[in-house]
Amino acid sequence: MVFINFLSVFVILAMFMVLWFFWKNALDPLNVKKPRLTFFLSIIAWIFLMGLNNYLLYQGMSDNYRRIIELMIPPVIVLLCVKDSFKSIGFRKKWSNIDLAWLIPSAVFLIAWLFSKPAITTDNLLLIAQITLFAGVSQEVYYRGFVQPRAEIVLGGGWGLVCASVLFAVYHPISKIVTQGFEVESLIFLVVFGLITGYSFRRSRNILPLALFHSMYDIFRMVH
Repeated sequence: MVFINFLSVFVILAMFMVLWFFWKNALDPLNVKKPRLTFFLSIIAWIFLMGLNNYLLYQGMSDNYRRIIELMIPPVIVLLCVKDSFKSIGFRKKWSNIDLAWLIPSAVFLIAWLFSKPAITTDNLLLIAQITLFAGVSQEVYYRGFVQPRAEIVLGGGWGLVCASVLFAVYHPISKIVTQGFEVESLIFLVVFGLITGYSFRRSRNILPLALFHSMYDIFRMVH
């Protein structure tokens, strides 16, 4: 566990240093329509999701129900509340140098995970698929691709980044507080994680490398 925590902090901080020194120019959000309305709708959905998760946990229901809801809500908001293109929420075919840089820490976590000799079982393969869909893709699309650009327009660039990062971080412990309690250390790490990935998204507007990195990181931590 000490090695896992050390590697996680080291990689995240290393990416921050790379982003800070080499890429500083932020890009404007792409074709965001009705930013104020959709931003507040996303906040309402965020509150609803946390409450529903805790209710389902209190009722003794499994994580699978929560994960299905987690997967569904972000794309439903994106598709129903706005008519923006997929490009506007970060689905871009062309990768910049910033995007390619994320392949390095993704590979670090993948190699570290393989060296840990995880069990190749049906349950683990299903868990990897769930992590990729529910954490890597769904959360990055929602917090970075959808919430952050609208928060940047409504609150300003810097505060928008902070807002999306804090929402991302707070969601994790609060949505499971019934079963897991509240961990300050985890919250601090998640805020930093959100700030760095959000900082990168401001400069590339590409969600795909962040989703890949997020997936590799969670697989490294959760699949044994």
